[in-house]
Amino acid sequence: MIVADPFLSDERALELGVEKLDLPDLMRRADVISVHDPLNDATRGFVGAEELALARPGLRVVNCARGGIVEESALHDALVYGHVAGVALDVFSVEPPHDKPLLELGNVVMTSHLGASTAEAQEKVAQQVADQVATPSL
Repeated sequence: MIVADPFLSDERALELGVEKLDLPDLMRRADVISVHDPLNDATRGFVGAEELALARPGLRVVNCARGGIVEESALHDALVYGHVAGVALDVFSVEPPHDKPLLELGNVVMTSHLGASTAEAQEKVAQQVADQVATPSL
C-alpha cells in the first residue's frame, strides 16, 4: 500500500508496512485515493487541481474525512473532463451540500457523514423528529 501523509513519520510507515510517498508521486501511481486526514491548515486544499492533473486517467477518489481537504471545484472539473472516473463523498466544504455542481454528476456517490452518530446525537434527532411530527406545519 502507498500513502501520502504529512503527519506520518518514516519510522511509523515502516512499522505499518506502507510505502510513504509525497503527494505528487502518490497521485501518479494510485488507482484509488482515500482521504482520512483531519482538516487543518496543512490539509486544507491538500488535493486540488494540480494534484488531480498528475493522476493517472481513471482515478477514483474517496473522501470520508472532512470537506475542504479535496477541492470540490477541481474535483468537479476532473470528473467532467473524464480524468477522474468516479468519486465517493460523505463530506463537503459546506454541509449540507446544496447548489453544488458535484450533486448533478452521475459518477459521484454521496452518503451522509456518520461521524457525529453518537447516542446523544441520536437522541437529539429523535426529539427533533418527534417535535416536527407533533407540530403541524402550515
